[in-house]
Amino acid sequence: MTIDAEAGSRRLARPIALLVVAALVGSLALVSARVAMAGPRHSYLSVARSLELLRTSYGSIAERPIEEPRVVVAPTSAATWARSDDVNIANKAWNPRAGRTWTHGDARAMWPDGMGGFTDPVTGDVYINAELAVESTMPHELLHANAAPEFLQAVGVNLNEGFTENLALEAMTASGVAAEKVPAYGAYRAVAKVIAAITGRDLLLRAYFNGGTHLADFVAALGADTLARVKAATSGPDTRQALAILATVPASAS
Repeated sequence: MTIDAEAGSRRLARPIALLVVAALVGSLALVSARVAMAGPRHSYLSVARSLELLRTSYGSIAERPIEEPRVVVAPTSAATWARSDDVNIANKAWNPRAGRTWTHGDARAMWPDGMGGFTDPVTGDVYINAELAVESTMPHELLHANAAPEFLQAVGVNLNEGFTENLALEAMTASGVAAEKVPAYGAYRAVAKVIAAITGRDLLLRAYFNGGTHLADFVAALGADTLARVKAATSGPDTRQALAILATVPASAS
């Protein structure tokens, strides 16, 4: 795979904002880590095909062109863990489970079953595990690289993964591309779908890709207090409280 030395430059212009995001969420610099699903190995989509899907579905919504970031393919899980540790250490990421800054070996301890891929939130570089990546991994990670960084700050790490996986799967479906049988982030995807029904899909997409006033409108449509409560309720694996909160909010008419 050819690596474009200039790809991801758009994200380099915003490293300070992204570092603030990592600090505010109190999580990892490696905010987009995807744990691979157990089961038979799958073929992941190419960068070119993934970009085609995303541009077809979201190119008219994104105010900035959906670009190809620098993509690094790691051949094994061990290599992916090592890359993850390098990225987190370079970003001075905080390991919330260990209660300290990131160190070598933390990625394997955090994701013992392996990682299909991840995105560096500071540079926008995408890392793919050739051993475990599944069909939606590449479009998912490319979405992270092209999303407005303030969207992550607004919704939190786990809910951001739910929105991102939903968008990846929707783009694949729209172009007739089959996804893996059991997509990741099921619980967070369910919460994200309810939020999209409340705010309206168009407003969600504009907030996700463009941030700024679109994000402010998205937050207002859901309610800042509601979003804060849902964000807190999705900080762990149990999303029942988040769904209960959202059940009291009327859906958008759009």
